[in-house]
Amino acid sequence: MLLEATGGRIPVVGSDVGGIPMLIGEGENGFLVPVRDVDALEERLRQLLSGPALRERMGRRGYEMAHSEFDERAYVDRFVRMIGSAMEGRAPD
Repeated sequence: MLLEATGGRIPVVGSDVGGIPMLIGEGENGFLVPVRDVDALEERLRQLLSGPALRERMGRRGYEMAHSEFDERAYVDRFVRMIGSAMEGRAPD
């Protein structure tokens, strides 16, 4: 859902766990907050709700990221590199 939101020009807020930090550039297309830190989550949501220019900038950047770094072509390129690396017995780039 994060990638879909960024592709739709919606800034995102997510926890700093798993693959989420790969999709959220802190301060670029959204915010990362520590897991279970409700105060940090509230602060970031309030920041977005009170800043239309911030939402616009982050939304635009999220759209750019989703359509360049995570488009079909980029996915296929990364997948091919991963398979090539696995076949060579090394970690992907």
